Amino acid sequence: MMAPAWLLTVNDGRHAAVGERELVHIVSDEVERVVGPATSERINEFIIWQNRRLPLFDATPNLRNNSFTNDLKALPAKPGKAIYVVAAYQLPEESQIGFGAIAVLVLPERIEVSDDTGCNLPPDSTGWKELARSCFKHKQFGAVPILDLVRVFGEGTNPGPYSERTADA
Repeated sequence: MMAPAWLLTVNDGRHAAVGERELVHIVSDEVERVVGPATSERINEFIIWQNRRLPLFDATPNLRNNSFTNDLKALPAKPGKAIYVVAAYQLPEESQIGFGAIAVLVLPERIEVSDDTGCNLPPDSTGWKELARSCFKHKQFGAVPILDLVRVFGEGTNPGPYSERTADA
């Protein structure tokens, strides 16, 4: 079975993907970035989009040193042109949709992912285990994690890391 998705270039040539319907908007204009109180161990910076404060996920500090740290410091808020994708997610047992932003280096690319391309997470970063729901092999870029947006933007109400979820499979 084929499923449409968006390929994101998140940092240093690393890629991740989100489902077709999870990406709701691409922001390539100047937006206000602000550092604020952390909403999770991964999020302590935000962008202002359509008069909403969206949590900003930047893969660079989250994949540093091949693992997560609890004392991450966001890059200083700075104006300027950047590209962000606005993604939608829904926390378990909540009816309202949440939105978050993901910093990307280039415009997302629409791709098709098939069931037979499933693979293990990239070995170069254990940080992906905390963020991915699954992974597929891209012809050009190799192993590409599919982001679990609840894990990326949520506050710990989601299932365990990828390795724990796939151990039973």
